[in-house]
Amino acid sequence: MSSKNNESNLNNTIQRSYIISSSFKMAMLFTILLGLSITSWIYIIYSALGDKVLNHIFPLLIGILCTLSVVVISYLISVFVVKKINYIASSAASIVNTQDFSQRIQSNTNWDDLSNLGCILNILFANIEELLVDIKSVSNNIAHDLKTPLTRLKNRLEILAQNNPNNETVEALKECDKLLEIFNSLLRLNRLEHGRESLSKKRIDIKNIIDDAIDLYEPIFEQNNILLNIDVESKILNIDKNLIFQSIANILDNCYKYSPQDTQISIHTKIQQSKYIIEFIDQGDGINEENVDKIFDRFFREEKSRSQAGNGLGLPLVKKIIQLHNGNIKAQNNISKGLKITISLPLH
Repeated sequence: MSSKNNESNLNNTIQRSYIISSSFKMAMLFTILLGLSITSWIYIIYSALGDKVLNHIFPLLIGILCTLSVVVISYLISVFVVKKINYIASSAASIVNTQDFSQRIQSNTNWDDLSNLGCILNILFANIEELLVDIKSVSNNIAHDLKTPLTRLKNRLEILAQNNPNNETVEALKECDKLLEIFNSLLRLNRLEHGRESLSKKRIDIKNIIDDAIDLYEPIFEQNNILLNIDVESKILNIDKNLIFQSIANILDNCYKYSPQDTQISIHTKIQQSKYIIEFIDQGDGINEENVDKIFDRFFREEKSRSQAGNGLGLPLVKKIIQLHNGNIKAQNNISKGLKITISLPLH
């Protein structure tokens, strides 16, 4: 229903811009003013100089007045148009870059056609916002509805494995665990996005959390002969211990999945501009430049990484956790090789 309303508003806006073009009204207004101005000047000069002198300088005066009027009017219009275009462009770019489609471009459709353009963009952003909400709602509902039967299935498989253990049952249990992991991640991400999971912040040394996460994954790294280059600085931060631990563990898990054997993973921290910076650098294949920002989107995975284990929810969950701590996260290809993920958390 809302989508139909948006479509109707879009059509009305376009029709209104054609029926009563404010730019056309402005052009007519300036034309009238120009005509009145020239007429007034002719009358004044004629009254002051008389017919003979006027015959010689009249064409020159008309040319000067017209030129000056056109220059001034063109300048005013260009300043207005450029300023408005820059405002609409910067506002639209901000909405797209932040992916916050609940924002709108401030516009007044009764003033100019560029504001009508802003109004049309607002309707498009509203449609995108509605579609994104619908997509998230569908995926969350599916996860919620399937979690219970999957849990029952897992329990029955565990009983079956105890009574009659075999490879098929073990593999079925593993696949069931993977599905449950996807649904649990999806449901937790939904709770965080909608504020249904509150933060339990405490002042704690973040170095201890990073060390705990590294200790958890260190045996797996050693199995694949992956060296760890660790340089972590101690700092007391006001954070949710469990959520920050999960975010760091998710990144380490991502580094492990895409790091070949006999390579190195670097974990460095530093304090810069009132921020605690954590850098994770692996020596994998990296990611295509056009997909760098997409790795924080739900379920996104590059084609070349489809063979690796994963569900495309680990990094989106990390991003939401960091945002809830008023921090930032970004990814970029390392200069030499691999992917670099940087987390920044406020010191206060």
